[in-house]
Amino acid sequence: MAMKQAEIVNDKGELSWKGVRSAIYYKQRLEDAYIAHAISHYEQEANKWINTMSCPEYIRIASESFKREEDITAQLLVKESRKSLIKQLTEKLINAHVDKLVDMDKTGVKEMLANKRNEELKALTELLTRSPDTFALIVDRFQPYILSRGKAIRENKELKEDPVEYIKALVDLRAEIETLIAESFASMDSFSRSNDIAFQEILESFELTPKYLAYYIDALMRVGLKGKEAEMEALIDSFFILFKLLKSKAVSYTHLT
Repeated sequence: MAMKQAEIVNDKGELSWKGVRSAIYYKQRLEDAYIAHAISHYEQEANKWINTMSCPEYIRIASESFKREEDITAQLLVKESRKSLIKQLTEKLINAHVDKLVDMDKTGVKEMLANKRNEELKALTELLTRSPDTFALIVDRFQPYILSRGKAIRENKELKEDPVEYIKALVDLRAEIETLIAESFASMDSFSRSNDIAFQEILESFELTPKYLAYYIDALMRVGLKGKEAEMEALIDSFFILFKLLKSKAVSYTHLT
């Protein structure tokens, strides 16, 4: 007797085989169909989300969509098909909308940085990890942010009149940015390099920086922090980080000696 052709049925929400089990039939009728339907669905949804949601809201729902599909397809699709689905999903949910996402009015990356919304930046980083090339868009906005913070210090008249406080403000800013890179950007090299380049520009933009660095380290050595050796060591390390970034070291050596 001829065996009944393979069939996949939905019985009370559970997919199951009926008839002859065929890998070819399974791929064509279930895997390929599921992927095509899922991608079409998310393409339509993403087009709506990007025009109606804030940046954090889009990040949340896109991340939930990836998680949901990974959970569903862990048992439904073979490994190669799962990879194909996630690759296509990345194109529809991330690559197709990332430019608009990072520059969203009032909620994009610039606003996240300016308002120190570090958790939102971390969530964005985790989403974009699925498409690493897109990080360049954040780096492009990260460096100008650091430069703007440095400019605010350089243009502060009270700080410029006090060499020690001026350098301390830069040390504090450097520490803040390094914490941001570690906590929100997974300590990625591209952000660390951007930080170094920005600080080098900040240091070089003020002709008295070498002299002020000399005053700062001199004040540290004179005052000291008795009983707080670890804190003192951290401050000295911060000084040398700035010193290494300064191009005009010859001038600095003159002031230090």
